[in-house]
Amino acid sequence: MDTMPFEKTFEELEQLSNFNFEPQQRNENVERLGTIIRELSILNNFAFDYDDTKDNNGVEFDDLRQDEFGISFPAEKLLQNTESMFNCYQIPKILE
Repeated sequence: MDTMPFEKTFEELEQLSNFNFEPQQRNENVERLGTIIRELSILNNFAFDYDDTKDNNGVEFDDLRQDEFGISFPAEKLLQNTESMFNCYQIPKILE
């Protein structure tokens, strides 16, 4: 797997985010970044131009449902399975 083109990109992201990875972690993350970028490059094969002269089978605004307001869940209930860390909430991983 050729990761060379993505190493410079990863190094820039690492500097901007003030992270310092060990060499093994860096290599794994460069590989992951390369995989993500290659997968996203598939989108280049699709045309995203809107042509109103064709039937695009899109969703029309009138087809959408109306927003309905209701009672919200209590914040304590929503956050009961989280851990507070650095003024943020960490949600434990529940799926593999």
